[in-house]
Amino acid sequence: MRESLLLVLRWDYSLNRGIKEAMEAVDDRRLTVSAEISELLGVRIDLVSLKQLSELFRCPRTSLSSPLHIVTLNINFLTLARRHKDLAPVLNSAGLVVADGRILLWLLRLLGLRPPDQITGHDLFDLAVENASREGTGIFLLGGAEGVAVSLAQKLQERFPSGRFFGTNHGEFDLHGHASGNSELITQIRSFDPTYLFVALGCPKQERWISANLSAAGVPIAVGVGCVFDVADGRLPRAPKWIQLAGLESGFQILVAPGRYARRYIFDDPPTVFAALRDIWRQRRISGTSKELIR
Repeated sequence: MRESLLLVLRWDYSLNRGIKEAMEAVDDRRLTVSAEISELLGVRIDLVSLKQLSELFRCPRTSLSSPLHIVTLNINFLTLARRHKDLAPVLNSAGLVVADGRILLWLLRLLGLRPPDQITGHDLFDLAVENASREGTGIFLLGGAEGVAVSLAQKLQERFPSGRFFGTNHGEFDLHGHASGNSELITQIRSFDPTYLFVALGCPKQERWISANLSAAGVPIAVGVGCVFDVADGRLPRAPKWIQLAGLESGFQILVAPGRYARRYIFDDPPTVFAALRDIWRQRRISGTSKELIR
């Protein structure tokens, strides 16, 4: 029954064929693809490992048949999806939705699942930089506060001269991810011809922009990364590893940037956690009822 439910989820959300073909194309002696797909509060979650993504990031141009949008889902994304009813379809349309955040991993375990890894925007950014430094591929940085993307691109270029890095803020984006001069931005991206596109506009802007523009941009892999540019550029500290593993990173972020994170973690996200717990109880009850019917 468990396998049947997973199959139904896979069919309902029509997992992007590009990621499936990409995973199959990688040497199967080194990569085992998780077939499990979960769902929480109407948003799909693909239970893949960081090792799988590491393999994919090494050869995206040859292994992907179409551009791949990766969403790093956390509790706040679910909060925003409950608030903006059009956001869940955008998230579910991405080629891959991975679990980011210890609380989200704990919730998935309550569903009886064992997600392989927490996968953050920081992890994916590091994979891209590693590949760019080794293979000479390009990384395009879009968004962030004024000057951050440009500064970070310059620092990366100095540190990894064999790679190609370009950064731009490109002005203001509205809540729907629209910006003036968007066609010029797409032309700029295509001219640079990056392998990886990282968009730091915050959710839901970055997910909406990627969903609407990825095909036109023609980039193999695009990821929305929120505050990653600020951390990578040294403007915002990240919690030590032990704090991350203990599930206390949210508290750390409130301490270092209260104006940015306090409302989100203290007021906005707790109701979503309780809603997720109710959803988990509902799913487990349905699963238990189905097992009884099978017997």
